[in-house]
Amino acid sequence: MSKNVRALAAGAVVERFTIERLLAAAPGCLNYIASDGRGGGRFVLQEFWPATGAGRHEHGHLMAPDGVDADRFALEMSTAVARFLADSVQDASLNHAVLVSASRTFKANGTAYRVYAFGAGQTLQQAIEAGQCCSYDQAAGWLRPLLDALELVHQEGRVHGALMPQTIMLDEAGAPRVLGLGHTAGRGRADAFAAIEQTGADEQGAEIGPWTDIYGLAATLYHAINGVPPATARQRQQAVQGGDADPLVISAPAPGSPVAEREITVLMQRGLALAAAARPQSIAEWRARITRTPGEEDVVTAPPAADEGRQWLPRTLLAVLLAAIAVAGYYVLTHRAQPAPAAPPEPPVIAPVPQETLRWQQALEADAVVGYRDFINDFPQSRHIPEALEHIGRLEDLAWLEAQAEHTQAGYQAHLDRFPDGRHATEARALIEEFRQVELRAERERAERQRQDDLAWEKARGSGTLAALDDYIAAWPGGLHVQQARQMRQRLQGDSNDAASFEAAAKAHTIEAYRNYISAYPAGRHVTAAQQAIDELTLRPSKVFRDCADCPDMVVVPAGSFWQGSADASPLAMNLEKPRRRVTIAEPFAVGVHEVTMAQWDACVAAGGCDTRPADNGWGRGTRPVIMVSWNDAMQYVNWLNQTTGQDYSLPSESEWEYVARAGEETDWLGGDAAAVCAFGNIAANETGFDWRHTQCADTSALETAPVGSFRPNAFGVYDVVGNVAEWTLDCMNLSYLDAPADGSAWTRGLCGSRMTRGGSWFTGSRESRLPARFNLKNGDRNDFTGFRVVRRVEKQ
Repeated sequence: MSKNVRALAAGAVVERFTIERLLAAAPGCLNYIASDGRGGGRFVLQEFWPATGAGRHEHGHLMAPDGVDADRFALEMSTAVARFLADSVQDASLNHAVLVSASRTFKANGTAYRVYAFGAGQTLQQAIEAGQCCSYDQAAGWLRPLLDALELVHQEGRVHGALMPQTIMLDEAGAPRVLGLGHTAGRGRADAFAAIEQTGADEQGAEIGPWTDIYGLAATLYHAINGVPPATARQRQQAVQGGDADPLVISAPAPGSPVAEREITVLMQRGLALAAAARPQSIAEWRARITRTPGEEDVVTAPPAADEGRQWLPRTLLAVLLAAIAVAGYYVLTHRAQPAPAAPPEPPVIAPVPQETLRWQQALEADAVVGYRDFINDFPQSRHIPEALEHIGRLEDLAWLEAQAEHTQAGYQAHLDRFPDGRHATEARALIEEFRQVELRAERERAERQRQDDLAWEKARGSGTLAALDDYIAAWPGGLHVQQARQMRQRLQGDSNDAASFEAAAKAHTIEAYRNYISAYPAGRHVTAAQQAIDELTLRPSKVFRDCADCPDMVVVPAGSFWQGSADASPLAMNLEKPRRRVTIAEPFAVGVHEVTMAQWDACVAAGGCDTRPADNGWGRGTRPVIMVSWNDAMQYVNWLNQTTGQDYSLPSESEWEYVARAGEETDWLGGDAAAVCAFGNIAANETGFDWRHTQCADTSALETAPVGSFRPNAFGVYDVVGNVAEWTLDCMNLSYLDAPADGSAWTRGLCGSRMTRGGSWFTGSRESRLPARFNLKNGDRNDFTGFRVVRRVEKQ
């Protein structure tokens, strides 16, 4: 055994899945590529791995790490595994293409597993390592659906908690998939994608929330763009606390950089703020930040903690001033050839007051349309009005680019709702109208196709012929009435075969044959007759049946539990019958109503299934129980029954025999007391004069067997379970019930040259006529007081 094994090795088998390779390790789980040895196909198999660490046996089972109490580890694992499985159920309720829900879960190796469908693709980490990722455009392509998916997760009150390149997969088209929600690793992580609140070093003790996922995704963006992960949150905190610069530096893109580069840079700047409170608190807030002009800052370190926020204002105002100068220069260069219009009279400049300045700084910091509009409404004569209008125009242009990229009616309508009087409003209305006209044309075309479809279907249905229906199906493979046409065709075709199919089922006369008929013809003319036949063939408890003309009558007994053996307080009990124990028989089974008769044995001999024809001592054959048969002879008869009927007959186990004999009786005597026994069985009572006779009663048959069924049956409808002949069982000889099976199966360990017999006989008295009494004979013994009855397995109906 080794405690150094972590991931399962290739070739290891978990339940029915064979490990191919480790896909990725992430906090709280190990992800493998595995193949299904039963149903085929490849899957992602996610193994829960405790945050406290664990050892692993060579055979794969998890165990407590060195120095950790095994009982405590087992208790913690039980709780953690239950949460892991519960999270899987919640994940299934999150309906989003990016969020891959587990198709099933199971427990194994002392932990739990999730199974995810696996398509072609790779993890983002693999793509980065292979140099296939990422340009800004590539990152923007998989970022947008990720943001939508995370927003849904957070709206449901959930947090992923372990976003990193190892938990994000890209399919062949570059579309992202996120593996495994609900494995938040808690505090104590030290990787580059863990926010400060996950490291355990956050002095402010911030909670884990949406802002935590924002940090993980921003760090993932940094890794994808730069090829290396960012400095860890703990390293950054230690540097800042030591008076050094934050080691995480994000350079602002050059003026005129592509939109994707500018937006992703802003996302990284905001999302990688060290303090949780300094980050956007929701995906919606974070997404809104991407509209900030990246030229405002040339080189930006990760945003400072909340108490340093006031130091950004001078840089922000300077950036705004530089942007305004650039806009003015651009205006002069592009309008040099045009005559300058007469300048409108300048509005009176009102000296800024502290409230106006503060509000302007807040508007710049928020950099949102609503902030600038509120500022304009509240300070209509401010000197910042031109800048505010310019910022609104810039944000409108960026929003228009997004609407054009989406190119949907809803997207253009949303833009128009946001900017009803904007510079792109006319174009937005025109595009919305184009979409509306396309929808109207499509609706007219759909209506015309439906009209023609309806006409064709009415014609085919009115004809009511297979040829007409085939013509309709061929002409309208996707028509509204195709399913009806196929059903009607099936009925027409089926009517001609209905009678022949039922005749075949009746000839086979099996449950399966009748069920196949009903499945093929659920509305057939003979369904009722088939259902009645199934009911007659269904083997329910208390039903009596016979599998062939010469076979024994059988009765089905229900599943149940009983106390087997003798209690210590029983005056006649022998050690052979102890200790008393509870036996549970989980499935119904059938048992012979009578002991196997001479006539039934003779039928086996006549058919060549049994070798010997035993003597009858002059008592008669016919319905008398067969005697002078050994255990080996009885097994020969059982094999003949199985070959003749195709069913599963056997001798009963001791537990099955006593369960049947008792039929719910909890005392040692059939009928409840010693005096009642003679009503149920032919035993050695007062009429025999034997010293060991049963003195409580006498019976009408002395010193010989009686025809089967001469006495009363027990509560299961089974005759002669006490007396007449002792009955062979499958169990090997054992001198007590210590370690005996408790599930009703035969005890096949012990002295198997001898087998146990049960039930006493015409020759036995009081002690041997009790229900728990046990005897043993050698397998080859033959005598005139031992016979047998059979049991048969009942298939699940």
